[in-house]
Amino acid sequence: MTPAMNPTRQMNWTCPKCLVRNTRSIPQDTEHGRLLAVRCISCGAEHLATAIVRPQPSGEHAIYGVAWV
Repeated sequence: MTPAMNPTRQMNWTCPKCLVRNTRSIPQDTEHGRLLAVRCISCGAEHLATAIVRPQPSGEHAIYGVAWV
């Protein structure tokens, strides 16, 4: 599949271990509540994060990750 057929977005999340903000590329059609594996760029800790999809005034959807401790 080519990148144009499977567009991605950035999911923003904060590491619960060191509190550094991170991003992770995920498929644009990721559904609300999906669990995703994430790794902190600063401390290297691995977590699971729940994707939180929220519509924005522009009509786009922002995707945030809530990492599990």
